[in-house]
Amino acid sequence: MTSLSLILLLLIPLVGAIVCAFLSDALARGWALFVSLATLAVAIVIGVQMAQGSAPVFQSPDARIASLGFSFTLGVTPISFWLVLLTAFLTPLAIAASYGGIKERQPEYYAWMLALLVPMLGVFVARDLLLFMSSLN
Repeated sequence: MTSLSLILLLLIPLVGAIVCAFLSDALARGWALFVSLATLAVAIVIGVQMAQGSAPVFQSPDARIASLGFSFTLGVTPISFWLVLLTAFLTPLAIAASYGGIKERQPEYYAWMLALLVPMLGVFVARDLLLFMSSLN
């Protein structure tokens, strides 16, 4: 679960955003809140793993580009974990706070909120500069 948790941290909001874009107004709010809470749960699991002394690291052996020295590597440090946890904690609050204010195009709004969560978390778990730069584009 150690390396899987980092992939899930990025994959859950990404898939959630894609699904949310195709939902009705009534379902989009609840779905976005559910997905953001699931992302928070994964962040808490990562925190438990770190407390047990095993910092999660994921490195894909197939994604190495030797000429550039690039590999797909995710990991958390004690500092980046707190930033991941803060981001994962504030996103459900921001989604819940927008319930009364967003009246039009709700699926698009909540889909973009979830899609924005992916690069926000990605910059904190990226272990390679090229991966960091690609998450900003």
